[in-house]
Amino acid sequence: MSLTSFGLTVGVQAPTLHRWYRDYLSDYSKDGGASIHKNDIEVKTKNGKTNIHVPIFKDENFGSSMAIDEKQIGEDMYTIMSNRETTKIAMICKSMRSDEIRQVIESQPNPDKPEPNRKILYI
Repeated sequence: MSLTSFGLTVGVQAPTLHRWYRDYLSDYSKDGGASIHKNDIEVKTKNGKTNIHVPIFKDENFGSSMAIDEKQIGEDMYTIMSNRETTKIAMICKSMRSDEIRQVIESQPNPDKPEPNRKILYI
């Protein structure tokens, strides 16, 4: 669903919804958008290295019951991990490759916990 479609459904114009999200619901306006790249990482690939865009990574939202989904935003494909118990998003990254997603999860520091709350289950 696009922002315009959602706006029509709730009776609010898309630019207004966008401004509300940018200025009040996200941290974008606090730092001019710099924080959107704070979790981006460089990963190793067969052809060298590539940057993976990680706009959201919240370690506190990881748990024992996680859901994973892929979404297309514009022309880009993103992987979204959310906690099934709390329904909160834990991670969004611009990759659908399991090896890159694993590198993203393992690369994020967690200064609050000696043992990370996030563990990758290999099936």
